[in-house]
Amino acid sequence: MNFLKSFYNIGVYPNQDSSEVKMVRTINLLAANTIICIVLATAYSFFVQHNESSLFTLTSIPLFSLGIYLNAKRKILMAITVLFISSSLLLAFYSLRTGEDSYTHMLFILNIMGLSLLYRKDTAKLYFNTSLYFTIACILFVSISYKMNWFESFLDSEIIAKEQRELNFYILLVCSLVYSYVIVTTYRQQYKRMQNSIEEQKVLLAEVNHRVKNNLAIIISLLNMQKNATNNNETKNALQDVHDRIMSMALVHQKMYQNKNKTSIELGNFIADLVVEIRNSLDLKENIMYETMIDSVSLDVSIAIPVGLVLNELITNSIKHAFHETEKPNISITLTKQDEMLELVMKDNGMGVTVDSLNQNNGIGMSLIQSLVDQIEGNYTFEVKDGLLFKLEFPYKEL
Repeated sequence: MNFLKSFYNIGVYPNQDSSEVKMVRTINLLAANTIICIVLATAYSFFVQHNESSLFTLTSIPLFSLGIYLNAKRKILMAITVLFISSSLLLAFYSLRTGEDSYTHMLFILNIMGLSLLYRKDTAKLYFNTSLYFTIACILFVSISYKMNWFESFLDSEIIAKEQRELNFYILLVCSLVYSYVIVTTYRQQYKRMQNSIEEQKVLLAEVNHRVKNNLAIIISLLNMQKNATNNNETKNALQDVHDRIMSMALVHQKMYQNKNKTSIELGNFIADLVVEIRNSLDLKENIMYETMIDSVSLDVSIAIPVGLVLNELITNSIKHAFHETEKPNISITLTKQDEMLELVMKDNGMGVTVDSLNQNNGIGMSLIQSLVDQIEGNYTFEVKDGLLFKLEFPYKEL
């Protein structure tokens, strides 16, 4: 058992990439399988069929041993190429020797299986193409030789086609079992690594969102401290605007951290919480009513943050400027899906408000909205009639 384990791990070294370790071990396994099949097939042909010409197949053993040697020297791709070129030459020679009726050429199937199994990295393209084209060339050469009878004199007349087909069947059976084992175990290990990697990425993403949320919370606290430390109303208003914008982004990351899907958030809950946060931050005296009709939509963070910031600008603008003379202030927000587009509408019933109020602070509000809408490849319109109506349309894809 120790010998088999040592042979299986030839070419494996510490701190080696796990996928490379698997490929090294697969080469050792397939090379050993090929050598064993050659020895058994030769013994069967020589002792059972009394075919002395079968001894020539033993000359290929040094070539397959060379593949194992190159593998041990960490020349993995070269080792694989040597194995496939050796196999193709051996099969071509063997097929011409035993004839078309023996179906020896069917063993080329194993080479094709091995090509798809072992060559996995982009850096292996040259080696893969070399092995593939060489194998195809051998198959075509054997096929044309059968049709043109080029090597009729080379055919061994002592070989009985029926017995040779039986031998080929056993070789295919044994090799196919080995290949199937390698494919299944490789798939299982890759699937397990993929699952572990996905779980690790989820944990890391949740941690990143948590840290971002905490860092933004620290920034919000600093802004509050700075706002409370100044007596200048203009400065306070500017700091409050920055506070609300950062709070909107922090809320996105909080929702992502709480959500099972760490790359998206459910927009309805996000908008409801955003409204609450804005109301609390502005310390309102007006009893503003909020109406929301939001279709069930989950947005990617790259879309959710701009949408949240746009809503923050609009809601804040309405709260600050729209309801000084309104008895029953109301803000309604609707979001509807229309094919591959989303339509977001925000309307207030304020009196006398205009889009110009968004251009305060040197036009930062409107400039920010325009920039955010451009980010999500949308378009928007304003309408001033019994209040302010804002309509935003932007493309949407199901997550």
